[in-house]
Amino acid sequence: MFSNAGINGNGIALTVGKDVTAIPTSMFCPYLGSAYAAKIVTVVFEEGSVCESIGVSAFKGTTSLTTVILPDSVTFIGNYAFEGCTALTTFVFPTGVKQIGTNISDHNVFKGCANLTVYYRGTSSEWAEVVGFKTYIKAVKYYSAEAPSESGKYWHYDENGNVAVW
Repeated sequence: MFSNAGINGNGIALTVGKDVTAIPTSMFCPYLGSAYAAKIVTVVFEEGSVCESIGVSAFKGTTSLTTVILPDSVTFIGNYAFEGCTALTTFVFPTGVKQIGTNISDHNVFKGCANLTVYYRGTSSEWAEVVGFKTYIKAVKYYSAEAPSESGKYWHYDENGNVAVW
């Protein structure tokens, strides 16, 4: 459906509408190979989003994707959802996510995302309770609205609404 979308420009900043309840299975996955992948660079959701899940292989093979910011409403991320998203470096995770895939090693949600840093909106103990394979996650940073005494392990939103590490 989205083969070659944005291919002739700088890519697409995808904003998912607030009334979308789920990103369907294989929605942006290029069936004919990564050469046909939509050139999606960022994925964000409108404020007040009700999206609850990211489907199996939803963004698989979207090699230009660098940033995903999930809304608090998301509770589940399907198998392979971001597999092969080799440029993915920034992933903002809500505390509502309780399961990442099905916890089977070959169903890894982030396989091939070698430089992925997760910016988790909760604490390290809450992150430990999230079920699923976290093998390919390079680093996890935890949200803190106030500057912590320890630097490098925490993040916040800067004055422009961008993710920034304390």
